[in-house]
Amino acid sequence: MKAILEFKLPEERYEYNKANKAGDYFTALDDMYNHLRSKVKYGELTEAEDKVYNEVYDTFFEILKENKVDLFE
Repeated sequence: MKAILEFKLPEERYEYNKANKAGDYFTALDDMYNHLRSKVKYGELTEAEDKVYNEVYDTFFEILKENKVDLFE
């Protein structure tokens, strides 16, 4: 399968940059997921820290879901 994206530059530079950096964005999201998961699952946290990390973890996944992003697809 082959896909070709075309952009009218310089007018669509912003869209081009987003598409061009998509792999980097995915890697950053995956790294954030792994960091949060590690803290929530294995971190030696105080009760307050645990609460905050779980809230951030939940919010992270809510934002991904709202934007139809599936890190495990």
